[in-house]
Amino acid sequence: ASRGDVGTAAELLDRAARLSPRGAPARLEILADLHDALLYAGHADAAGVAVAELLAELDPDGGGTLAERARLQQVLLRFLVDPGAIPAEDLRARTDRALEAFAAAGDERDLATAHWARSLVAWLEGDAAAMQTHAELGLELARRSGNRRALTDAAASLANALMRGPVRLDEAEARLQALVAELEGDRLSQAALRLDLSVIRSLRGFPKEARAEADRAQEVFRDLGQRRWLARCSDILADLAMEEEDAPRAAELGRSVHAFFLEQGDAANALPAAMSLAAALLEAGRTDEADALAADVEREAPVDDLETQVEWRLVRARAAAHRGEADRASALAQEAIDLADGTDFLLMQADARANFAEVLRALGRDAEAGALRREAAERYVRKGAAARAERMERELTSGA
Repeated sequence: ASRGDVGTAAELLDRAARLSPRGAPARLEILADLHDALLYAGHADAAGVAVAELLAELDPDGGGTLAERARLQQVLLRFLVDPGAIPAEDLRARTDRALEAFAAAGDERDLATAHWARSLVAWLEGDAAAMQTHAELGLELARRSGNRRALTDAAASLANALMRGPVRLDEAEARLQALVAELEGDRLSQAALRLDLSVIRSLRGFPKEARAEADRAQEVFRDLGQRRWLARCSDILADLAMEEEDAPRAAELGRSVHAFFLEQGDAANALPAAMSLAAALLEAGRTDEADALAADVEREAPVDDLETQVEWRLVRARAAAHRGEADRASALAQEAIDLADGTDFLLMQADARANFAEVLRALGRDAEAGALRREAAERYVRKGAAARAERMERELTSGA
């Protein structure tokens, strides 16, 4: 199912579940797989029905890895639909329990999924080192057990950790290129990795190579019927447009991505999509629209989703500066820097400073803006993000 059309896989699993008697071991396993297939096909509501049926047919107090898998599926789905309803510490506790249960049972297949889930928690908490550790463990276990879905998720999580954390982008690129070669035959995982390679190459100053990687990935996702990954690809193409300073194109793509996740009832992915769209609208000069969208995210985002908390503050700070609200703009931008500095997300730390510099420039405080641009440039250089470092240097030279 992970290699082909996920919609077809979900239909076949649903038919098999209907033909199996309630409570039969084979039906229970099918329901667990059906949840995953429906979720990847972009049907969160139907996935919720499948896992609810599974839990209803299991012993309410039952143990075993299938029950643990179902409970983990349910909490992750709940987070996807309503991320603010589950504190990160509760999500961490559930994934830690699953890790213990699967490890004790020697269940490498489900253990791979649990390590990927734990890397997701680390992402929310702004801990790239933990994110990388769990993604690498999940990747190795997925390869050993043949869990192709966990393999794709863990590979993508590893790429995100390398891109966000202190590892230099040239080192991250080499690692991901090697992994693409190692995963020969797994088209979905390779395509997922190519998306992050495209962002890395763009940040390093190679826009043509970046676009080529994204185009190759998009072709695979279309061939495999992977709607969620196609949305993620559009999000990456919007990022590339932003790096190329084509904000209108980035906004156009970002709007389609945001609409897709809203349609799917996928709030966990709709929130960052909203922030990507807001950033593009801001650069396109549509300040009020960007601020309104960021205000929606402010109301809905979990307090412990640090990346999103940083991003809405930066957009709202620049909007406030545009309106001449100096105290509010400075306070929001400083909060964003403080939150970013509490993580090891080096790019986010640099971006926060670059945006605060824009706030100060809009307020006529050019000397302070220059100091922040230098701090941002130092972090971009340390990360190996040559394109952004060069932009900071140009702005410093021009005094813009």
